[in-house]
Amino acid sequence: MRLKIILTLLVFVFVGCNQVNKTKVNISVLPQFEAIDSQGTKIVSEQFSNSPLVVVFFDTESILAWRTLSEFEKVSQKQTNPPTSYLAIGSTKSNSLEQASVNSLKQEYKISFPVIVDAENRFSTLFNAPDCCDSVFLYDVQGKMAAAKKLSELFSKADSFISPLTETKQANDSNPENKSSDEENSASANKTDFINALTVKTERGKTEPIPLSKQGLTLVNLFGQFCADCATGQRLETLNSLTQNKNEKIKIIIIFSEKHFLEQDVENFRVMLNTKLPLSLGSIDIAANAMVSGRLLIVFNSQGEVVWQEKATMTEEEIMNTVTRLIG
Repeated sequence: MRLKIILTLLVFVFVGCNQVNKTKVNISVLPQFEAIDSQGTKIVSEQFSNSPLVVVFFDTESILAWRTLSEFEKVSQKQTNPPTSYLAIGSTKSNSLEQASVNSLKQEYKISFPVIVDAENRFSTLFNAPDCCDSVFLYDVQGKMAAAKKLSELFSKADSFISPLTETKQANDSNPENKSSDEENSASANKTDFINALTVKTERGKTEPIPLSKQGLTLVNLFGQFCADCATGQRLETLNSLTQNKNEKIKIIIIFSEKHFLEQDVENFRVMLNTKLPLSLGSIDIAANAMVSGRLLIVFNSQGEVVWQEKATMTEEEIMNTVTRLIG
């Protein structure tokens, strides 16, 4: 009888272990998530879909951790195209964790990228971070993990950690045949060059930069040309629906290429769709190669950095759902 009980317990333990393994989180790919950072800004995984991403799990009470974050901040300012995004997730081994103190330290160490306060360790579980507050994950543009290390091992070594995703770019830049001028290389390193190259024409005919939302996100839709499958009207209906969002910090701007559209074309669209959306002519040459069937929707943050843009494989419904979730 005693032997039978022991065997039964062993079977139970074995089956239990198998069930745990089946539900183990896969950290080889970037998990889907959404959260509010320490400054009240909504963060969703989709906004990192167009760039490599460094996710840092750190102890908010560790000075070394904050200093290492500042090293990543310095690296982020030097990044070539595509720029690497950074996300810090702060926890603590004690029970006290206040967003006010996190923001104070964030300001002290001059950290510009978002910091999420993980008071309940939800993100540690989601990412299956092996050690509380001491992990760094590097994901490529496809969301696949490229590297993982302890944060405590990376002080003064932030450059080397992201090198797996920058070596190709550096090798190309070292080849004189791939360089046209020093000015072009420095321009490609500027994260805001894309937004700076987009302009709109005012009602008085003046050319001005795109007026970004100062506190929230700006949705900029570009129309490159007339074409049979561009579905311009369908896109304008999507944007019209997005205006129903109650977030007053969100701004929507629509630009038609001044090379392929006339002011009368823009006015006709406005009348036919009975829309109050801001429709303008403008210069959009920098986005010509990124157009998807003659159009392109891009989401910028208040600094003019691209946080999301549509992909060729996305349906209009998928775009609507993704952007709705992004702007909250």
